[in-house]
Amino acid sequence: MSKKLKIAVITQNDEYAIPRNLKLLCESESIKISELIVISSTGSLENKKWLFVSGFGVQQAMKMALRTVYFKLRSLLALIFRFINKPEWLNLKGLCVLYNIPLRAEQDVNCEEVLKRLREKELDVIVSFSAPTIFKTDLLSLPRHGCINLHCSALPSYAGVMPSFWVLLNDEKQAGMSVHLMDSKIDNGAVLAQEVIDISDIDNMFDVIQATKLRGGYLMLDVLNLIHTNNSLPEPIDTSHNKESYFTWPKVEDFKSLVKKGKKLI
Repeated sequence: MSKKLKIAVITQNDEYAIPRNLKLLCESESIKISELIVISSTGSLENKKWLFVSGFGVQQAMKMALRTVYFKLRSLLALIFRFINKPEWLNLKGLCVLYNIPLRAEQDVNCEEVLKRLREKELDVIVSFSAPTIFKTDLLSLPRHGCINLHCSALPSYAGVMPSFWVLLNDEKQAGMSVHLMDSKIDNGAVLAQEVIDISDIDNMFDVIQATKLRGGYLMLDVLNLIHTNNSLPEPIDTSHNKESYFTWPKVEDFKSLVKKGKKLI
C-alpha cells in the first residue's frame, strides 16, 4: 500500500461549507492532514461583517447571525456528546479534535516561522480553501507538488473576490468551481479540474456559496486522489472557452444593487 499524501490545509474561519470540505479530506484513506492553518486577516469574511450589514440591511444580517449561532451550537453538541455521532455537524476546531489534526491560527503564512514549521513536515501538497492571503514564492515552492486552491468560479471567469456575489449580481444562470495550481498571481495558475452547476433557481448568496463550495470540495478530493495515485499533478485542462474576468470586493452600493434585484444574503 502506497504511503498517504501528506498535506496541510490553509483556510479562514468558516462555520458552513469549509468544515464539510475538510471532513471529506479527513475521511480519505489516501490523505494525511499534517496541519490546519486558519488565517484571520483584513480580507477574511469574518472581518467584513460591517459590509454585509450596510449592504443587505440589519434584518438579513440578523438572519445570518442566527444561522451562525445555530451552526456553532450544533458543533459544540457534537463535540461534547460524542454518542450523537454527528461529525458532519463539527466546525473546523471540532474536526481537528476528532481527527487529531494540529490547528494553528496565523496572520502571516509567509513568515519564516510558519515556513520552517511546514518544511519540517515534508509536505506533498498545500491545499487552500478560501485562504484570504497571497501565497509568496517560498510558500508556493515548499510542497513537493505545489499549492492548489479551490476557487468557486469557472476560471478564468470571475477570478478574484466573492464570485458568489458577482454571479448573482450579473444574473448568471451557472456558477463554477475550479481547482488550480497556485502561482504568484491571484487565481491564475493552471486549472486541474473544473465543473459548473445550475444556479438559476437560487436567489441568495448563502446558497450559492454552499452549493459551489460543497461540489468544489469533492473536486478537490478528486484532484488529490489523482496526485496520490499517479505521484504527479493531473494535466491542466483547457479553459480557453471561458471569458476572462476579475472582480474585487463589492462596495455597499453593489450590495444594494443586488437587493434591488430581489436577491438576498440568505
